[in-house]
Amino acid sequence: MKKKIYQIIKKHIALFKKQNSNNRKLIFLSKDLDIIEYIKDEYHCLFKKINTKFFTIEKFLELISKKKKLDQFHLFFYFISILKKDHFDKNELVKFIRLTPKILNDFQYIDFNMMNIHHVFHSIISTEKIKQWNSNFFDQKKILFWKKMNQYYHILQSKLLEKGLTYQGLMYKKSIDYLDNFLSHNLNVELIFFFEKI
Repeated sequence: MKKKIYQIIKKHIALFKKQNSNNRKLIFLSKDLDIIEYIKDEYHCLFKKINTKFFTIEKFLELISKKKKLDQFHLFFYFISILKKDHFDKNELVKFIRLTPKILNDFQYIDFNMMNIHHVFHSIISTEKIKQWNSNFFDQKKILFWKKMNQYYHILQSKLLEKGLTYQGLMYKKSIDYLDNFLSHNLNVELIFFFEKI
């Protein structure tokens, strides 16, 4: 991998020097911070006369979206803080708080996979209604739970975005728009992605 990194960097630097591109920028991106640190440390002398930036993909998405990603801990407490206590009795609230990490993971999954949120919750609610047809009693609790989740999904997103915050799944979902805008305003930028580990 180190040899590949060197070849890629050498190729891009040669292109920059050949084009005499003083106003151009190179941005090196990787999911892995170790690769970014390795490139900066190992090849810093090659970048002296070139406008170069180094980011993890996550930090780059924060930069272009102008949103700060919350970690799981802060997201958990932020989500709990927006719950409307009158939507739950005391026992339901305790159960709901216990389920919150799973709920937030589901939100992450929905956003990361760019699923249509209306269809997701509509399907879940419809499935719960169908399940009740086969039971001896009519229990509305699961249906109400998923209706609340649909509401809280939208409430959480709007509150976070208002404050310039995001969570990982939402950041990836929104980054498509941000990336397109960034690229159209930065035609002099060349992005170089590294996906493998060193």
